[in-house]
Amino acid sequence: MRKSGVSLEAVPELITRWGGLLGLSLEVKFAPSGDEEAFPNRVAVSGPDASHLGANRGAALDALQFLIHEAQGEREDQKLAYLDAKGARLFRMQEVMAMGRFAAEKARELGSHTLGALSAHSWAPELSPGLRPNSAFGALGYDTGLMIASAARLARPGEL
Repeated sequence: MRKSGVSLEAVPELITRWGGLLGLSLEVKFAPSGDEEAFPNRVAVSGPDASHLGANRGAALDALQFLIHEAQGEREDQKLAYLDAKGARLFRMQEVMAMGRFAAEKARELGSHTLGALSAHSWAPELSPGLRPNSAFGALGYDTGLMIASAARLARPGEL
């Protein structure tokens, strides 16, 4: 029988404690993502050492995310905590959603649309005010195509 996992509410304290054991000074708190369907239960990680978690394309953040999900013992997205170091994942989510909206608009306009080499300038106006794209389409990572396809599927009918 599996022991009860860590509650969603206890995650910030757990991350702070684990970070301290690793010698990292982290500030951890829940923060709204602006789109709870696409990015629920955002746990913002900041502080002087938070940038270490985002280094190497977020490998340490991904590892910590995995450990948190294992500690929670949940499998439902609405009950899991999603980590975001210094807003990098929130920005990437907004970037991917903007590309998804762009692709959906082009598909509606042309009948179909295949994403290829895409300049960030073609979809950047879709980002929240004050945010600028930090990468071209191909530099987002190996799972970019999957994320964009998912973002296009998540677009609400009124937005297509």
